[in-house]
Amino acid sequence: HIFYICVFYSFYIFNIIFIHIFYLIISFLYLRVPIFHMYFLYLNSYLYFYMINVY
Repeated sequence: HIFYICVFYSFYIFNIIFIHIFYLIISFLYLRVPIFHMYFLYLNSYLYFYMINVY
């Protein structure tokens, strides 16, 4: 049971880090276009809100 909990937490932390890296890459690519930047910022806040509601 402890092994599955560790695997779950490592996958959850990796998922958060991957979302952050993806958001940083997208924001660096679309930094010159404010509409896309605001759209991805809104999408990122929506993902955080969904993760807070799920867990």
